[in-house]
Amino acid sequence: MLLLCFFFFNDTATTEIYTLSLHDALPIWIAALELFFNGERMQLGRWPDPGEEESGWVRSVSAVSDNQFTYSGNRPERWTQADQVWFAGVWKHFWADFVVWATEINTSTKTVTLGRNPYFGMSDNRPYFAFNLIEEITLPGEWYLDRNSGLLYFWPPSALTGSEILVSVTEQPA
Repeated sequence: MLLLCFFFFNDTATTEIYTLSLHDALPIWIAALELFFNGERMQLGRWPDPGEEESGWVRSVSAVSDNQFTYSGNRPERWTQADQVWFAGVWKHFWADFVVWATEINTSTKTVTLGRNPYFGMSDNRPYFAFNLIEEITLPGEWYLDRNSGLLYFWPPSALTGSEILVSVTEQPA
């Protein structure tokens, strides 16, 4: 575990020490919302689906900048109305995966712009998948939550009658 402490010294009186709370300095991660159907965790709508392509991954073509990459194919053309797309990828080193939202998907240049730079940068030909897409609910058990409207869309894997459906709402991992 890495622990960082920040100390700030007042320029006029070096005997005063100011501290910055780690709560304010470090990102606080909220546990991801999950959907369970009869005790099994369901998959967010994603592309490619697990088992497709390279075991559920596709590869970028090239790194354009620290937060942009190009892709091949035309699948993202289905997502032109999506405003909450996330990408999970191994953007530079194969031991450093990173999950981040997209701020733009330009289908004419086939370029994706991520909302932050992956920690170690980006390289060409790196595996990734896109998720949180209603357009990619293609298999039973997949779902999507529109956080703006609060509506959850779900393709159940079996009949709803008599089934238990749970949504996690914790603000921190157990």
